[in-house]
Amino acid sequence: MKKKDEQEKIMTRLNALPPIKSPQAKESLYKKIETQLQPEQKQPRSKYATIFPALATIILVVFVVILVQNQLFTDQASETTVSDYAFDMARENRGEADVVEFSEQEDIIMPKSDIDLSQMNPYQTENIPGITGRYIVNATDDLLERHLVTVVGMSDDAMYPVPLTVITAKEHSLDYYNEQLSSFQFPFLGLTGEAFEFGTFTQTQAELVLTINDLDEMNRSVGSSDQAAIFDQTLRFMFADAYESLVIQDEVGDSVDLGPFGVMDRFDLSPVQGLSYKYLETSTGHKLIVPIERTVNGERFITIDEALVDMQEPVPATDIQSSIPEGVSYTLDLSQEKQVRLSFDQHEVLGDNTTTQEMIEAILITAKSFYFDEVMIMIEGMTEDRVGPYELNKALDVPIGINPLQVIE
Repeated sequence: MKKKDEQEKIMTRLNALPPIKSPQAKESLYKKIETQLQPEQKQPRSKYATIFPALATIILVVFVVILVQNQLFTDQASETTVSDYAFDMARENRGEADVVEFSEQEDIIMPKSDIDLSQMNPYQTENIPGITGRYIVNATDDLLERHLVTVVGMSDDAMYPVPLTVITAKEHSLDYYNEQLSSFQFPFLGLTGEAFEFGTFTQTQAELVLTINDLDEMNRSVGSSDQAAIFDQTLRFMFADAYESLVIQDEVGDSVDLGPFGVMDRFDLSPVQGLSYKYLETSTGHKLIVPIERTVNGERFITIDEALVDMQEPVPATDIQSSIPEGVSYTLDLSQEKQVRLSFDQHEVLGDNTTTQEMIEAILITAKSFYFDEVMIMIEGMTEDRVGPYELNKALDVPIGINPLQVIE
């Protein structure tokens, strides 16, 4: 009875202690507790004299561990949720969910670049001759006998594909991929990327073929689930709407072991459609327009009105900015075939300014992803009839590319 009473007294005293919060590591805290509780000299003790101090020590340590773990869990919860959601999104798009498993231990997404970022940025992303838009390439732009090639980077956390439209003298995109993609310097744009140095792209009749000529390099590039997601997303957006799949083979025409994907001789490319376009601020200060495939709740967009609602939702945790200003209201009219009509109510942020131009460009490329051909924008209270290069109250063609850039000669 006496033993039980003393135990209850101990528990009562422990419960009366104030809450403990500490920024220090658990291991350091354990050592301090152990040091304070460790006797300097061992003395003969009775059976009960040994049990009660040990019991008190155990209870106190458990109490501290619970408090520290709760604090750590709170701090890490948002990061874990974002990371898990990013991989689930990429895995769902692949259609190969059963063969790819996410592991937080995979801390290598892409090989670290040895590029010296103190050098001058080799890419021009603004005021490109002949390009009228800020973040899109319009069909009416004067390419000056140049050609467009889609290169796909990834945000540095590997969550978002970032299609780039390279304006180049190369007439055929496959020639660019085979000859120049390996030297593309993604880090200058604050991105990572897959350069496919391990293979060669060719086209035979109506099929796209990727021939792997360096299996070891391929295994390093597609060895983990994160890298596999980058591999998939890059191919999807490089060849969006042009191919439904591509043949993958080694140099003798046999199938290839693609790590997390398994042994394959054909790689399916999921359609790139039904997207919400927002803006990403990268670590190097570049602002780029990026496709978002799911809502903040993880659901796909079925209709363009769902995408438009999502475009007003920023995601600060991943540096994603909204493309339609929060608080702006509008009316959507889809009565005309292949045309989106948006009538915006008067708002102080809307006018002939950068914010409104960025909004219009994001709407144009979003409409294209839902297979619309034109967009008409109307803004109540606007005295001007245009925003930058875009006329209001007039049908605008959807763009042919996003994030234009060219190499600085």
